[in-house]
Amino acid sequence: MNWLIIDAKILLVLWLWILAVFGFGGLIYRVSGRLFTINPLQGALWLELFVSFIFGVAFLSFVVQVLNFFMPLHASLSLCFLCLGIGFFVWIYRKLLRQWQIILSGFCAFFVVGFLSLYHDSYGDSVNYHIQIVTWIQQSPVIFGLGNVHGRLGFNGIIYNFYALSDVSQIFPNLRSFIGNEIVYFGFFFSLFLTLFTNNVSKISLFILCSGLAFPFILYWGEFRGLYCEGIGAVLGILVFALLLHVLENKSALHNPTQNSHKANSNDIGYILIVSFIIALFASLVKIANTGLLSAVIICALYLYRREIFSKTFMKYIIYLGIFSIIYALPWALKGYMTSGMIAYPAAIGYIPSLEWAVSDTQRASEVCSIMSWARDPGVNCKEVLASYAWLKKWLLMETPYFGWYFKYFVYGYWAALGLSIILLILPKSWYIIKAYKNFLILFIGAICGVIFWFVSGPDPRFGMVYLIPLFGIIHAHNLTLIQALKSKFLRISGCIFFILSFLPLGKLMHNVLIYSLVFVGVARILNWTRSKIFFVILACLLFASAHNLYRKDLMGLFGGNSAFKDTQKIQPIFVQKKLTDLGAEIYVRSDTLKEGFESVSYEPLPTTPYFNPKIQLKTIMGRKAYINTNRE
Repeated sequence: MNWLIIDAKILLVLWLWILAVFGFGGLIYRVSGRLFTINPLQGALWLELFVSFIFGVAFLSFVVQVLNFFMPLHASLSLCFLCLGIGFFVWIYRKLLRQWQIILSGFCAFFVVGFLSLYHDSYGDSVNYHIQIVTWIQQSPVIFGLGNVHGRLGFNGIIYNFYALSDVSQIFPNLRSFIGNEIVYFGFFFSLFLTLFTNNVSKISLFILCSGLAFPFILYWGEFRGLYCEGIGAVLGILVFALLLHVLENKSALHNPTQNSHKANSNDIGYILIVSFIIALFASLVKIANTGLLSAVIICALYLYRREIFSKTFMKYIIYLGIFSIIYALPWALKGYMTSGMIAYPAAIGYIPSLEWAVSDTQRASEVCSIMSWARDPGVNCKEVLASYAWLKKWLLMETPYFGWYFKYFVYGYWAALGLSIILLILPKSWYIIKAYKNFLILFIGAICGVIFWFVSGPDPRFGMVYLIPLFGIIHAHNLTLIQALKSKFLRISGCIFFILSFLPLGKLMHNVLIYSLVFVGVARILNWTRSKIFFVILACLLFASAHNLYRKDLMGLFGGNSAFKDTQKIQPIFVQKKLTDLGAEIYVRSDTLKEGFESVSYEPLPTTPYFNPKIQLKTIMGRKAYINTNRE
């Protein structure tokens, strides 16, 4: 039963970090609100808490990044942050804990994501480089030229700092398990359930609900587990578009006082746009592929302030954002220069090849070639893929491998949803709806800009979840809104039936009850069932069934048989061999299988690489280690 104790420890640390993140985020949100003397999200508690939660993650990622220039992230530091965050949580949110909706939402969200934290984290790229990046943060201050040892160690996602901070072994030594993704996923599901239990029927809550229809896709596939950060990108994308929809609705309320909305003013709108930009900026520092989120915020801001672009207020916001962005991104950029000689390896942004420790341009170009070709046609020679557009035909015909792996039914779901939109828009006497719900069109344009950015830069579906899941939510929320606005009860019921049919492809992919639970909620709201006690009973049953269905094989295995939850090592051992370069640097070479001369280790020794370069030299620059590639060709 040792596995049960280990799993209990992981769940305990997960819960404590959730409280701590809420604590830090709540503090940041309150301080910023008092500085601007406004609370623009008043009346939307679930959205306020969602923003606060992400603020907590962004703040902790930034602070750890700054500290890591001067010291490793010792376990004692993690414990201090944990205790401090829990203290802030108790101080700020103690009154909210009296609301049954808060308690129930937290329980349901934890029930969905808690099991996910019990899987091992040794997936693909997490073994290859994610875990080692985190290990460097925990065991060493930032050093020079790490990208020369293994190119992927030059990757510079700010979220790795949060992964390092929330590692279970920082609290329980020798129990290594990374729960950073699950913490962020909790923030999304908590907000989603809170909208359900508070019976919030706004367009924004419908958008969150419909985005939740696709989110089990993130939980289901191994490519989004471990330390893969694309699922976090999806959460941040959902929040950014939810805030933009909130802004658009409030702007409409300014010009239409009869609308149901809390009192809005220009300062509220400006502040929410700033918050949206900050979260989009954080998403961009998590992964450069998320940069398209910034374009969605800019499009929305230009639309809202199209007559005031050169006003003092607008320019003031631009200056504030510019100053904040520089301060927030500077440590991230500096680490990029130290590890690879450029801001965001392998992109040549700010590349200074003359730096002694900089990654060679040959290696940088090879890395770009590998990433771009894998995103277009996995497993094919990169130069061959990028030499022509032959990959495009395969991609459009869905012959590229990842369509067969998991993406095909997701695409079918899009076409079904768009088909329903067209049907709803051509119904008799419904053309007036187009103008009434133009806010969805603006969001749609913003999301499409992100999709275009993703497709041009690298159309691997995993990289595009930050845009694809919010776009899925936008289309389905638009459909629900149109169905809700239909005057005929017969048409509303017919619309609900087509709505259910439109996402059946996703059910074919995952067989997940959570999808059906959320669809039930959407249909129930349209038919005004949500005030009934029976509604909540059915919903609760579906939610519990959904968690069981998502993890059913491993849950059944607990009572006899194999179960991933019984793994006592959440980080699987790896095989390494110590080698010396021609210049005397000590490097550990990793292998996927046990070979002669290799040994099995539970914790990666530093530095470890699957690719041995005999021309690496270890030097000291400004009192820090520096790995130099003496062969620059």
